[in-house]
Parts: sequence; structure tokens; C-alpha cells
Amino acid sequence: MPRYFFHLDCNGTAVPDGTGMEFQDADQAWEATQKTARELMLTEPEPGVNWLTCAFVVMDEAGETVFEFPFSEAIEVPPRPN
Repeated sequence: MPRYFFHLDCNGTAVPDGTGMEFQDADQAWEATQKTARELMLTEPEPGVNWLTCAFVVMDEAGETVFEFPFSEAIEVPPRPN
């Protein structure tokens, strides 16, 4: 199974993921990234950090960027009632 690394980038400060996680494919990695971003946004950030300016840069074992996931994409907006 491929291993994906989830590097966190907040306001230009990078937090590298040295361990990574194995997933069947990039779609599963994307779903896990979305879930993790949502969970992090429920926590109190460090002073000066705005979760909406953060993103995960997801890379494969070769160090190639697979996708970037801005935390703003993790926000669920409920449908408006008619």
C-alpha cells in the first residue's frame, strides 16, 4: 500500500510528518485529510494561528506532492431552508 505524508502548513510555518500513513489510494488519503482538518479546527489553535489559513500538503514516498488540502475546504455549510 502506498504511504502518504501529511505536512501541515500554517501561516508559512511547516510541521513535517515524518511517519506518514498507508492508504489504498489518494482518494482514501484525501478523505482522511478532510477528517483530520475538521478535527483540528475543533481544537484551540496556537496563538496567532487561524485554522482557515492552514493547509495539508500531502506527499507520496518519492516526495512528490499528491495534493494540497486547504482547511477552508473542510468546512461544511448546511443547506439553507426554503
